[in-house]
Amino acid sequence: MPRDDETFFTVRHEFRGSRPVITIIGEVDLSTAAQVRAEVERALDGHDRIEFDLRDTTFMDSTGLAVFVAAYRRLGQNREAVVLREPRPTILKLLEISGVGQFVDVRTDGIREHEESGEMTGADDGSTTAPQPTVNVPPS
Repeated sequence: MPRDDETFFTVRHEFRGSRPVITIIGEVDLSTAAQVRAEVERALDGHDRIEFDLRDTTFMDSTGLAVFVAAYRRLGQNREAVVLREPRPTILKLLEISGVGQFVDVRTDGIREHEESGEMTGADDGSTTAPQPTVNVPPS
């Protein structure tokens, strides 16, 4: 059966080096956020950092943002522990407007070069990250 891009959704995690990377394809909303949350829980088991590949994430609402906030809290409210790579402009705007982009590491370039070699690197990978102010997130 052909894929309907309007409703297609998949989430998976893999390890690049020792880092878990969650790839989200499609829309993250009330109907899919639980799947993302479950995949994050599996990926974080025994890890202190997580990366999200968002280049094929076509839509996100507040339930998707809540997944990032939960990961941020679980990882000790460490900005560098939650990395969002290649969000599309609409999702980047959502991150900015909501303030979530202030306490996670949002990277808007650099992923494609490293994919070809099968690796993703840390902050020294040439990706662009703007300095972000510290935001206090109330304890859960």
